[in-house]
Amino acid sequence: MELGERVTYFFRLSGDTYGSPRITLDLWAQGWKVSVNMVAEIMAGLGLRGPQAPAPDEVTAPAGQAEGIS
Repeated sequence: MELGERVTYFFRLSGDTYGSPRITLDLWAQGWKVSVNMVAEIMAGLGLRGPQAPAPDEVTAPAGQAEGIS
């Protein structure tokens, strides 16, 4: 079986949530000799991306309490 197929298999098995570090561990457990960077490149080439963390909310001071405002 091709490496890209194994990467896709583990990604789908995880519910599309595993990133390259975790998939690399799964591949190591099966005897594959790969690096996290190699798995990341394969995932990017296949368009596989896990869920992204939400962007932090913008932090603003309450009205009239910002520095420099009188």
